Amino acid sequence: MTRGFRLRALPMVLLMLAGVVVVTASSPRSSLPTPVAEAPDAASAFAPARLQGTPVGVANQTAEAKKVLANPDGTLTAQLSPQPVRVRKGDGWVPVDTALTSVPDGTIRAKAAVADVVFSAGGEGPLVQFSREGRRLALRWPGALPKPELDGSTARYREVLPGVDLEMQVEAEGYNQRFVVKTPEAGRNPIWGSRRCGSTRRVATRSRPGTTPTVAWPSRCAPAVC
Repeated sequence: MTRGFRLRALPMVLLMLAGVVVVTASSPRSSLPTPVAEAPDAASAFAPARLQGTPVGVANQTAEAKKVLANPDGTLTAQLSPQPVRVRKGDGWVPVDTALTSVPDGTIRAKAAVADVVFSAGGEGPLVQFSREGRRLALRWPGALPKPELDGSTARYREVLPGVDLEMQVEAEGYNQRFVVKTPEAGRNPIWGSRRCGSTRRVATRSRPGTTPTVAWPSRCAPAVC
């Protein structure tokens, strides 16, 4: 009885061993090489492009509005954008992100923009500081500014004049500003017709049912910014 049991168990042991061998033999096949996304230059990008059959980025030809790809067939493709879509951060690139955020030094900046634009967080000091490629500009508001409300890429300073808000919007390469005149009385303020303001042509009107129309004036009507 005992011998018969041992003989019948032997094929089961061999079957289990065979299964282990199959698993061990198949494991190396799952370790495929990681595709190359970018190479330092065109010469070093063509070889991986041919091997993997997909384009490889050329790092030394990437710019804020341009990306060059080495193709498997030995050609190069340049992807051009009408405006910057990426920003240099350290040794790499990150997508442009103009969403405003407060930073530890007490100012407000975009998360990732080509130009360095700094908005006031309220109080005394410059309203905006701009720098790019060694050029610097700072504009001040005559008096203390309220703490701004942040909405995406826009900082809104309420009641900088009676019935008037100031909106500062950061862009990839700079910024723009405008006054939002909220009441008819504010729109009749003599300051809009001053020499420093120039023409008081309206550029946009926003309104909702049951509310007072909101008129946005061009940034050149900024008599208090110096």
